[in-house]
Amino acid sequence: MLYRLLALDLDGTVMGRSSALSPRIKRVVEHVLEKGVVVTLATGRVFGSALPCAQELGIRAPIISSQGAMIRAPRKRPLAEWTIPLALAHQLIAVGREAEVKVSAYVGDTLCLESQSPWVYPPSVEVRVVEDLFSSLPGEPHKMRLEGDEEVIRALVSLLSERFRDLLNLARPDPFSLQATHYEASKGQGLAYLAHHLGIPREEVMAIGDYDNDVDMVAWAGFGVAVGKASPCLLAVADEVVPPLDEEGAAVAIERHILK
Repeated sequence: MLYRLLALDLDGTVMGRSSALSPRIKRVVEHVLEKGVVVTLATGRVFGSALPCAQELGIRAPIISSQGAMIRAPRKRPLAEWTIPLALAHQLIAVGREAEVKVSAYVGDTLCLESQSPWVYPPSVEVRVVEDLFSSLPGEPHKMRLEGDEEVIRALVSLLSERFRDLLNLARPDPFSLQATHYEASKGQGLAYLAHHLGIPREEVMAIGDYDNDVDMVAWAGFGVAVGKASPCLLAVADEVVPPLDEEGAAVAIERHILK
């Protein structure tokens, strides 16, 4: 099969805790682009945080960011975006406070939170520490994040899935956090939207991921790949499992199925 669109998750798939892209993955993506294949990133990161990675890889196609809530190409206006209505965002904040977890909201490239974040963000991401999220959101969030103990987050997934059914899309990018977006926004729906926009059929799309928030993307793609040590939910839907991140499984999959 000739794959014309390749979607890559970032964290846990092509980059680890150091947030550094390996020379091998950069070289492989360069060769893929030379073949005329469209490459995109599909990430939970906001656009401003994902953009430096896209630039380092030479990607010019629209990026699927904020867990699928924004599709945007570098230096251009969003191709598509979905936001959480403020009334719904306020309900999520209330649930988070009741569960005693940390709540943050991403409005475009502005991160709003009530205590300083330990993460280092690129200059394009504005971190705004506010006293009260209820009254300080500058607009409708593209994504909201709840962080806490693994057991608490697992319980919140069940609670919110029932309470906000058909209103929110919930995804876990790691065991200790939960991300909420508009119900039409997910990596899988974003990839389907982009493929349709580019006129590329599903069968010619390849996607690679590592965790629960990649499940619908890997399942939707014509060929879905899970890197080793992926979550059980992702392993269940993947067409192929390749070596883990520390063995550069994503590069292995690309070499095997696109550059062979």
